[in-house]
Amino acid sequence: MRRRRAPVSLPARFLSALTLRKKPRRPRTAAGSTQRRPLSGTRRTGSTARPFRATALLGGFLVLLGALNAYVLYYRRNTSVPALMDLANSGRRASLSPRLSGPTGTPPTPRPSARHAQGPSPLPDYAKVTEFALRIGEPMAAQLAQRGVTGNAAEELLAALRPLLDPGGVAPSQSLTFYRDAEDQLAGVDYRPNDGVTYHLARVRTGSTQRYLATRWDLTLRRETARVDLAVDHDRRLLTAVARAGEQPALAARLVEIFACEANLLTDLRFGDRLRVIIEKVYLGDGFYRYGRLLAAELAPLVPWESSRSGRLRAFLGPGAHRTPDNAGAALGAALHYFSETGESLARSVCKSPLQYAKILDTQSAERSLRPTPQTPKGALGLDYPAPANTPVVALAAGRVSAIQKRANSWSVVISNSSDQELTYQQLGRVARQLTVGQPVQLRQVLGSVAAAPSQGQQTFVRISIRQRGRPADLLRLRPPREPAVPAAARPAFDAHVAEALDQLARSSPGRTLAAR
Repeated sequence: MRRRRAPVSLPARFLSALTLRKKPRRPRTAAGSTQRRPLSGTRRTGSTARPFRATALLGGFLVLLGALNAYVLYYRRNTSVPALMDLANSGRRASLSPRLSGPTGTPPTPRPSARHAQGPSPLPDYAKVTEFALRIGEPMAAQLAQRGVTGNAAEELLAALRPLLDPGGVAPSQSLTFYRDAEDQLAGVDYRPNDGVTYHLARVRTGSTQRYLATRWDLTLRRETARVDLAVDHDRRLLTAVARAGEQPALAARLVEIFACEANLLTDLRFGDRLRVIIEKVYLGDGFYRYGRLLAAELAPLVPWESSRSGRLRAFLGPGAHRTPDNAGAALGAALHYFSETGESLARSVCKSPLQYAKILDTQSAERSLRPTPQTPKGALGLDYPAPANTPVVALAAGRVSAIQKRANSWSVVISNSSDQELTYQQLGRVARQLTVGQPVQLRQVLGSVAAAPSQGQQTFVRISIRQRGRPADLLRLRPPREPAVPAAARPAFDAHVAEALDQLARSSPGRTLAAR
């Protein structure tokens, strides 16, 4: 019985056919016996040439394969080892920005590129913007530490900036711009090596870590001061008036925060009310990039406000914030930086709204009513402010945290101040980072966020109640005192700024550029 052989794979048979010498078959006689090969000193030429041809074919195939690998790994532009190492060292930046050219020691000159020809998308209105020029001869780590960037945040930023820095050193024209969120966390950075190049480093989350993603713009940055006119329509929505004027939702967030202690512009505006704003605009090329300082604002209501003697509310940037390039108008508590034409502060000891509406201005949730609803739980006066879940809740007044409690699925925070007032914030889904009992709280500081509804279909809100000298008080009838006015030593400079701003507000051409620099 003949033994059955194991099957041979196709590649093995192919290699065997190329390299192995085929054994000649012995001829059979008529009787079926095999004819023996005659002994002879001669060789067959055909059977000898076949192995040499197979070896030559195999060698040529290997040489071709090696040449192809060498081309792909060492010479091809996008797949070579040097190109992959260069891309790994520079990260996403290598695929987002062109290389710089120019001799070492001079500001780099960007190569012409059609990439980003339309300009950048507008930046969100960050809570705090700080711009400063880099100092020659001082280490970058030391300059970051002086601006409050230390520890892991400084190491992450230095790692992202190191490949972008000019190899010739720091020049007088180089600058950094820091963008911080409402909780004072660094969210983005602009690095400008010269007047024609801007790198924007946005902090993004990748898995469980965060890193900076750099985007380069070969565009000239410029600032202009312009006047914007807003008219409230039948829908009584500030956001609609801003959009109709061709502006960004960030402008509405600015105005809400500036007048936060006088009125709630998202709920108190009426048809026919008008606003005029003098604001700086920053452009990259021909595209709008972000807002600068809001220098002045005027609210002319159809029916005069109770808090305004002249029937209008005016806000002018104070002398301290006016001297700096920082974006004071974007910060929570910006009312502390603004004063009326008589020098009175627009900030009060207790403000009107406990919500940061900038987070919901561009959502459908802003369409519904945001007016507070009076409540009397257990005989105590209080107000329920409707808002979507996760909307930031801010402090109506400065003070010190006296209690933080967890009740069911929500938190409550109690803040006391020196005026024998005690404000309680309930229905918080979370408490802000590093907020502890005994910690001082500033006006309009983020305390937490609105809790989610316990069941589907229920409205989410934050409940605020106040007690004065141990007795419940009505927030709607409260008339808190104003913060200190403009100091006497700064009045001449402030009066000059007010006169210039009033002249710009009185001009008849809306939306016109007033100055450029």
